[in-house]
Amino acid sequence: MTYQYHAFGVPELGFKRGLAEDLVITPYASLLALRLRPQAVRQNMDQLDALKMRGLYGYYEAIDYTPSRMPLRQDHAIIRSYMAHHQGMILTSLTNHLLHDIMLQRFHADPRVQSFSLLLQEKIPAQVPIEDPHPIDAVARVISSVQVNTAPWRVPEDTTVPQVHSLSNGRLSTLISNSGSGYSQWQGLSLTRWEADTTLDNWGNWIYLQDQDNGDLWSAGCQPTATAHDYQHVAFYPHQVEFQRRDHDITVNMQITVAADDDVEIRQINLINHGDQVRHIRVTSYGEILLAAQAERHPAFNKLFIESEYLPESNLLLFHRRPRSADEELVYLGHLLIARPGTPITGAYEADRLHFLGRGRTPRAPVVFDQGGQLSKTVGVTLDPIMALAQEVEHLAPQDHAGSAIVAAHRR
Repeated sequence: MTYQYHAFGVPELGFKRGLAEDLVITPYASLLALRLRPQAVRQNMDQLDALKMRGLYGYYEAIDYTPSRMPLRQDHAIIRSYMAHHQGMILTSLTNHLLHDIMLQRFHADPRVQSFSLLLQEKIPAQVPIEDPHPIDAVARVISSVQVNTAPWRVPEDTTVPQVHSLSNGRLSTLISNSGSGYSQWQGLSLTRWEADTTLDNWGNWIYLQDQDNGDLWSAGCQPTATAHDYQHVAFYPHQVEFQRRDHDITVNMQITVAADDDVEIRQINLINHGDQVRHIRVTSYGEILLAAQAERHPAFNKLFIESEYLPESNLLLFHRRPRSADEELVYLGHLLIARPGTPITGAYEADRLHFLGRGRTPRAPVVFDQGGQLSKTVGVTLDPIMALAQEVEHLAPQDHAGSAIVAAHRR
């Protein structure tokens, strides 16, 4: 959507092909006709003023009505730029109209112009063959796809009602709120557990961060820890959601997106150390597995059918639901953690909610972080399955950064 200088014109008057593809209106093109049709020009400029085409330095360059370049639900776009020679054409036309062609008189007062002024007095030939523009060839017109505006919009972090965004590729979709909560589903099958709660908004897939030196615990978004932060920024894009916050001199940037060509949700986390000391940070993911419809009436019964296993060569947690009948299709959910190249894989994992949260605890303060963040590496058939992977970020030097990606995949 970066506009470039491009020739355009009235299709009926131009010899160039393809002029009908662009529909562009410019103020200077209208004002050049001021000496011939002053009232019509005035009416046209009033219409441009109604469209807010006038800026700090005069009229903007142009207004584009070409449908193929318009964002959704928009029929025109103002090109908010100025070109000096076009502004000069506007000023010259106004000067000639108000001061009786004074610029024409100054032009012809130049001796260099006077030397060939006789050529300007040449009579127009009366019998000149009229040459019409070539007719437009009858070809199939390709309708350009509508351009999508990828500019983000900032979302307040503390709203009365959660602000939500949905990312999807048509099969896999993710719902994310401005606090970081939400869930994922694939072709109508919910992958993670979630409950609608406009007050607490405390269900979702989380990313925890813990300082291994002093035990400070916080999260990449407002939820689930809901701790005070130094800075937080939430931005919704058409293709991703971005959370950026700063706690304890550590900036964490998390970008969440859904791959367009595969059923994969990706959460990329980058850490930056703004302090003057080397930091040791542990990044831990958490999500409750469902692999069923969100409206499952017997959640305790549903949990009994989910099995998990850990594949160490890929640092992957793999979940599937045991079929209840012979014709039921197997669905697999993979949870994968990828560290920055050269970083040793910690290989910590957990699939049991009780071991992670502890009895009577909530995701706001899991018991596992009271023990320094050590996961029990429990897999198999658990009473309450979750997906949790942890990665140590050792020796995060001042002003250094580290990155990792948390990936949740689809069926296999």
